[in-house]
Amino acid sequence: MKLEQLGEVHWLSVLENMSAFAEQHNRYRKVLEEVKKRYTSDHIKNALSLRQSVKDCLNLLEDILTKFSQCRWDVEVGIKRLELEAKKMKEIDGVISRKLRDAQRAEQRAERERNRQLDNLVNDIITTEAEIGP
Repeated sequence: MKLEQLGEVHWLSVLENMSAFAEQHNRYRKVLEEVKKRYTSDHIKNALSLRQSVKDCLNLLEDILTKFSQCRWDVEVGIKRLELEAKKMKEIDGVISRKLRDAQRAEQRAERERNRQLDNLVNDIITTEAEIGP
């Protein structure tokens, strides 16, 4: 007897589950039809074109970012190169300035030596004239 009752309960459950499944399936079909009505093929095409446009924009932004990064890198390399050139120019300027100062000092020494020799020559002439006398 118990087995028969279990069988009846089982088949009643199966029928309930089948009717629930059929009800859910009908709901699903209605929702699917509603979605198809709302979203025509134009909507789908528009959605696809919108998705493609977004993808294109992202690619464009990525390209721009890559170009900006390359420009930044080029500018940094250029700045470093110019800094090295400026450093070399300062070193060369220092060497040239030192050589010019040394040359000016040597010229001033030579001028003072010539003046001293000229003064000595004038003094010798005066002394010689004084010794010769009138």
